[in-house]
Amino acid sequence: MKLLKRFASTIFSLTLIAGSASTGVLSQVNTAAAENSVGYYSTINNWNTKINAEKAKFPNGKYWNHKGKTTWDDNTYSSTPCDNNTENCAYCTSTKFRAPYLTNWDVLSNQQSTTKHCDGFAYKLAKDIWGTDAFVRINSSERAYTDPKVGDIVRLQFSVDGTNNKAWHTLFITGISGSNITFADCNSELFDCKIRWDATKYYTNFKREGNRTKGYNSVTVTKTYLKNNCIYYSRPILKGDFDLSGRIDSSDVAYFKSTYLDNGNTSGNDPLHSIPTAIYDVNSDGSITAADYQQIQYYANLSYVDGYIYGTGPYVDYTDRYLVRDNCFIYNNGIYKIETSTTASFIKPFYKSTTSYVINGSVNYNGKSYTVTAIGDNHRQPGYDLEYVQSLVIPNSVKTIKRFAFANSAISRITFNGSTSSLQTIEAEAFYNCRNLTSLDLRYCPQLTLIGNFAFGSCTALRYIDLPYNMTTLKLGTSDTIFDNNKTNTTTLYVNNLKNSLTPASNFQVLDFYGSKDLTYWTNGKLKLYGKLFKVSYRGKNISQKGINIGYLSAPQ
Repeated sequence: MKLLKRFASTIFSLTLIAGSASTGVLSQVNTAAAENSVGYYSTINNWNTKINAEKAKFPNGKYWNHKGKTTWDDNTYSSTPCDNNTENCAYCTSTKFRAPYLTNWDVLSNQQSTTKHCDGFAYKLAKDIWGTDAFVRINSSERAYTDPKVGDIVRLQFSVDGTNNKAWHTLFITGISGSNITFADCNSELFDCKIRWDATKYYTNFKREGNRTKGYNSVTVTKTYLKNNCIYYSRPILKGDFDLSGRIDSSDVAYFKSTYLDNGNTSGNDPLHSIPTAIYDVNSDGSITAADYQQIQYYANLSYVDGYIYGTGPYVDYTDRYLVRDNCFIYNNGIYKIETSTTASFIKPFYKSTTSYVINGSVNYNGKSYTVTAIGDNHRQPGYDLEYVQSLVIPNSVKTIKRFAFANSAISRITFNGSTSSLQTIEAEAFYNCRNLTSLDLRYCPQLTLIGNFAFGSCTALRYIDLPYNMTTLKLGTSDTIFDNNKTNTTTLYVNNLKNSLTPASNFQVLDFYGSKDLTYWTNGKLKLYGKLFKVSYRGKNISQKGINIGYLSAPQ
């Protein structure tokens, strides 16, 4: 194997990392190289700093030209507008970058390209922020532009009224909020190279007036607007992303092996479109060695990392192929997601191999602090976020365990940190198919008022659930059983009531079942109720109660 080839090229200096569908878990390797690489996560975490540096370099309202300058480069701007028509673009600033690659590694025009106006300005910003001059261009006809990302270079095309001509514009996405897009651009009026920051609107129609093309009917730029008007978009190339899918996965690992390891070359199966050697330098140490193969295997086996947030594909370890969401970030080796301006949810550990994790009650992202009030994402079907996690500590701040949050996980031990948990809701199927879970202690969750349908479905080893005393009604299900439709094991619900008197009536803990199957399980012994001073109701109607003597409550006959 020819693994000692060295090269001096510094192209493709951007290394973004990604998750994968491959099975098995590898130990972390070459962490120093990984930490020294420029990644999407590290860039996004410093996004405001990077954007502000570009704003200082290219002030809003100035002009990306070198009018009146004797010397200039692509960092030059002026205070004087140019006239592209009459001056034949003589003063327009330009930038150089490596000609974009298409998704089959074909190269457009020459390897070195020079561009100016709106297109050049967008590529200039991308070069500065991402630290690379190598991009992949994706035609909208090839891969619909439905998932724009911060940092994308977007080429728009419009018809010109009454003519067969077209008008074009390029923008650089600096922010996404819901469906709305914030961007920077240059030469938006198509003649003076004026710089704009924090722009939110652009035209939908264009017409000819004299010798100029002018836009009219300005609207807010949204994801739908981009989808309707984009002809192609560009993103930086990730090292190790041989199929240019926007992420590193098992197919990239296989490609590395079949080309460089097995054959000692980088041409792959298509010598007409050979992949640059630098793409194989996954760990960015300037050489191709066995360490690069180990590094790409490591990246491909992470559950969720930098490049994956940036990529256009789904979480590969979700059974419903749910698309990657914005507003996710990494904190203290965990993946968190922004829910509101002040709150976040815990999704999963950073490393797929993690077996024990302590969730942070407060996390920081991009200079802001967020209180962690939920566990889980908004899944439509069972996920595998905590597939390997066996032990988890939940902070007092968590109010909601979301649907499928623990589904299909290896969880066997859950600890609520302290005695004042804010937990209020365990949503439907939250612990679906947790076959290692034998007990769940909710005694320190006095605000818990709802356990959703099938919350413990297919939990075939679950024997005990310690319920809190919350001096109100604990609703068990909303329309169906909290277990499953064919319960085979026996589970005991412990009511931990600390009161010792039958009066007042509020001393009784109320368990309100909403699934008739749970009453059937109670009758046939698959569900047992134990404790003191609690009442049992079915959809709000009392059917039985336990007095001051602790013990089991028999089902009514």
